[in-house]
Amino acid sequence: MVTKILFPVCLAWSVVALAADPTRPPDWMTNTVQESQPLPVLTLQQIRVSPTDAVAVINNQLVRVGDKIDGAQVLAIKAGVVTVKIRQKRQKLSLLNNTRQDSE
Repeated sequence: MVTKILFPVCLAWSVVALAADPTRPPDWMTNTVQESQPLPVLTLQQIRVSPTDAVAVINNQLVRVGDKIDGAQVLAIKAGVVTVKIRQKRQKLSLLNNTRQDSE
């Protein structure tokens, strides 16, 4: 008799324990894995600009406008400055100054 009463109570309790927290925000709102990870370190080593082409060396890789490197897309290469986009933020890499970040 006790097992007939105890079994449904235990079953109900296990269902409640396994159910999702109703106060928890939906997964699409808490998906901030990208933002919690640090931005990749990009080191600008060289820039070459000619009338027909512009290339740069970032993290020992030759890149042109439009190329991607370590999750960043190269937006512009100018004399002394390379502009990249990382996670919807623009970042300027310079040979002369420290890196500056500009929000988009």
